[in-house]
Amino acid sequence: MWISTLKARLAYCSQTESKIKHAKGKQLQLIKEKLSDEMGLPVGFHTMGLPLALSMLGIILSFSIPQFAIWSAIFSWFQLPEHAVLVAVFATALVFAGINAVIVFMVGKGFMAAIRAHLVLAIATLIIACIYFLTALLSYSDDASWSDVNLPSSIVSLILIMASFFIIHSRVFYLMLVYSLHNRAFRKVMSESVAKTKTFPK
Repeated sequence: MWISTLKARLAYCSQTESKIKHAKGKQLQLIKEKLSDEMGLPVGFHTMGLPLALSMLGIILSFSIPQFAIWSAIFSWFQLPEHAVLVAVFATALVFAGINAVIVFMVGKGFMAAIRAHLVLAIATLIIACIYFLTALLSYSDDASWSDVNLPSSIVSLILIMASFFIIHSRVFYLMLVYSLHNRAFRKVMSESVAKTKTFPK
């Protein structure tokens, strides 16, 4: 049910995006009006992009929590200097945050490929959080001396990514996608109007 609802919403948004790409004139205006009617109230959390921002924040924080343990294990495995672990953690977090920022910008422009990228990052983060949590459980049950693995932090990481998925599945998030598509259609309508104005004889 949860997955089917999300798939249906994403499929609808992708189909609408395709219609916007190929529509012109009155057909484009009708698509814009349909999106406006579906969106409902013109002002709300969806128009401010808060659902996406909160979802992105949850992903970034959840992804960042296990990074120290991951890079410590990598540096230990390859017998690299441990003092550079923080550099690797910071660089990874910076790149990951940059990718998310680009995705947010593209979603705001009404590109549904960016939402698919957002979901891929969320799923990848969920996998990392689950592995980190299982590793933390094993370290406690086996009394292993994995000082870089922490059970409370792994639980927090899981909670954050699950909260992000909860937001992604929410209707407010869906309305935000509809709003971004509406704005994309509106920009195309305006660009067509400007083009027609320029073609009129002076």
